[in-house]
Amino acid sequence: MATYFTSRVSLVFQFSILCSSFLYAQQSGVLGLRVGLSQSNIDGSFIDYIGNFVPGNVPPYRPTDKQGFEFAALGYYSLGKALELNYGLGFIQKGGTLNNRDLGYTVDPTLNYLYIPIGINFKPIQLERFSVHASVNITTNIQITSEQPYLIDYSETARNNKVILGYSVGGFFRYKLNEKLALQGDVQFVGDFNPFFTASDQNENFEMKTKGQVLSVGLVSAFSSDSFNENRKLSLLFKAGYVVSSLHGSYVEYIRNSSFGDPYTLRDKQGFEVAALASLQIAKPVYLVSGLGFIQKGGGIDDASVYPVDVTLNYLSIPLGVAINPINAGKASLFFTSGLTGNIEVFSEQEFLKGTNPDGLQPEKSNTFILGYSVGGAFRYKLNETVSLQVDASALSDFTPFYERELEGRQYEMKTKGNSFSIGAVYQLK
Repeated sequence: MATYFTSRVSLVFQFSILCSSFLYAQQSGVLGLRVGLSQSNIDGSFIDYIGNFVPGNVPPYRPTDKQGFEFAALGYYSLGKALELNYGLGFIQKGGTLNNRDLGYTVDPTLNYLYIPIGINFKPIQLERFSVHASVNITTNIQITSEQPYLIDYSETARNNKVILGYSVGGFFRYKLNEKLALQGDVQFVGDFNPFFTASDQNENFEMKTKGQVLSVGLVSAFSSDSFNENRKLSLLFKAGYVVSSLHGSYVEYIRNSSFGDPYTLRDKQGFEVAALASLQIAKPVYLVSGLGFIQKGGGIDDASVYPVDVTLNYLSIPLGVAINPINAGKASLFFTSGLTGNIEVFSEQEFLKGTNPDGLQPEKSNTFILGYSVGGAFRYKLNETVSLQVDASALSDFTPFYERELEGRQYEMKTKGNSFSIGAVYQLK
């Protein structure tokens, strides 16, 4: 009851601010429209409950993501040179899937929400045409329609909540097209504070929530005169290249040495990458680099007699790093690069018998968001005042595993590591 009351109060509060803010938008802020893709999954105590629903020999269960979409009308009210109030009205589709055909249960909710965000944007980077914003929002999600097939017995105390209080944390960039219009790209990580589903069984309470990511692009209507400054240099890099990667981690070593005597041999995966990156000079030799890309990674194990392994992972990648320019000789320059990368799985092919012998009945988990890092260098040659040629080479590795499982009371995991080689064109913006 308290959560329901809090959600209602939040709804009224946000709606009041939304209406009043639109009245002032023409004078002190900007308006925008955006459309994007959402990727979400389900978690919570109910997931663990149904994972252990049948005692004894329970086949592994594997939650998978739900692909959806989002569109919104948003307003940005200026609170000063570096701060904005963010507000709006939108539609978002979320959910997730958990199947176990052997036991005959399915959990596959698709949730369609009208949502109202309100939050704060901070502008750490402001240029003549380009700005970067960090964003934190509280959202009220009002369920319009839903499909919630739960082919599993649960208590009659089960309840589906229609109003969900949530959050989004992320950022966006704006690129000024003309005096009245700008392009905007958003990356937001979203989640729920209260569950969309609750149930109880034998005096225990269970719940389900959603979490995920939203990637969107849109247009905003105008910029105030102080939105940008001309003190810093910005360049854009478009590149494509070759990636070679392999598997590593405790689970790889486990299956490599689980044959009858001889360990398996690891095999590299050949892949590719493409990316569009922005580079901002924040000091004379130092640049901040970020953008959006696609990368293919994976690996394999040659001996397929017992544990066939062939993994191909396709990620949408969002890097954030620095480049240092210690050598600049006329038209040629050298950069050292390092940074973090958020990898969001678009689709994958994971062909391996996941522990079928001897312990294939233990829980397993495939992760679709992977945090990684890269270290490398780049050579740049200036063709003219606007365009340069750039060649990159980097070593890549993951902090978080794409696959986890439990065997014989121990936790095992698999990650990827490798190298990328790419070539591209750099465009210097005024």
